[in-house]
Amino acid sequence: MSVKSLQHCHCLIVDHDVYMRRILRQMLRQLGLGEIDEAKDGAQAFAMTGQTSFQIVITELQMPIMGGVELTGQIRHAKTVENAMPVIGYTSNITPELVTSARDSGINELMTRPFSSGILERKLNLAVLNPRTFTRSPSYIGPCRRRKPLSTYIGSRRREADRQAATPNAAIILTAASQDQLTKRFAKSPS
Repeated sequence: MSVKSLQHCHCLIVDHDVYMRRILRQMLRQLGLGEIDEAKDGAQAFAMTGQTSFQIVITELQMPIMGGVELTGQIRHAKTVENAMPVIGYTSNITPELVTSARDSGINELMTRPFSSGILERKLNLAVLNPRTFTRSPSYIGPCRRRKPLSTYIGSRRREADRQAATPNAAIILTAASQDQLTKRFAKSPS
């Protein structure tokens, strides 16, 4: 997968710093992205998403008026906007609380500033060309928080705690998949 296949992608850059918008625009052009628009804050960006169809939004998380976390939340809950569009957020002052609020708002990918064009290319590939499943529930709208599919689990419930709660003697019962894993693991270990 290559960002070169994004040449027809319409991107919105959102940052209150005009110089950062210029740097991002230049990086995106070098990566071969198509049309690029800019907004100076989340409020202006949200208004633009109602008027124009964007394939991706790249936003600073911490801005005056409306930051990227709030912008993403509004996009995800909007009825008049394509709310599944990928959103990549970035900031220079990352904290665990900000990561949690960005994740909960539905941001697809995060970057810490300063970042290289290689990191931006990787995040574009992840968000646009290899997106995670989009989830809609009463409490969350956004990309699935799991990066890898759970291919070894067969059943309606995914978590080990769910399986244990549903099975009275779960501590002594092994699934076929875990039995195979244990067999392979002990077969490789020296006796």
